[in-house]
Amino acid sequence: MCPVPDGEAANTTTNGHANGTANGNGASNGHGGFRGIQTHQAPHQISNNPYAPVQDFLSNISNFKIIESTLREGEQFANAFFDTETKIKIARALDDFGVDYIELTSPAASEQSRKDCEAIAKLGLRAKTLTHVRCNMSDAKMAVETGVD
Repeated sequence: MCPVPDGEAANTTTNGHANGTANGNGASNGHGGFRGIQTHQAPHQISNNPYAPVQDFLSNISNFKIIESTLREGEQFANAFFDTETKIKIARALDDFGVDYIELTSPAASEQSRKDCEAIAKLGLRAKTLTHVRCNMSDAKMAVETGVD
């Protein structure tokens, strides 16, 4: 709820000292400012408050998931290239580490990217494999055909 202005006339001067230094404290050397908003303590603790103390976040840690994007973002650096064998090693290491999701380069990007998606999807990792597609049916079908999750 927005604060309600006091009923004083609008200040028509430009910003700066002409507006006074009251900053809403009701002093007579400037505008009267705004009335404060009445606040009160909530009658009960809100369990899903994103601004709650850290210990509340830690008790909720099982709801967080790790999405790892090295195999997608990592190849977007200049001169970066992972061959299929290296991608498989990285995917297995990420799975051993315990990431929940592994992002792969879109199979529509190249024939090699499609083959890499298929190879990693067939590894039987605990982590789910993801890929991005453009908003068209042929890209979506291609991604599904590679076996990614």
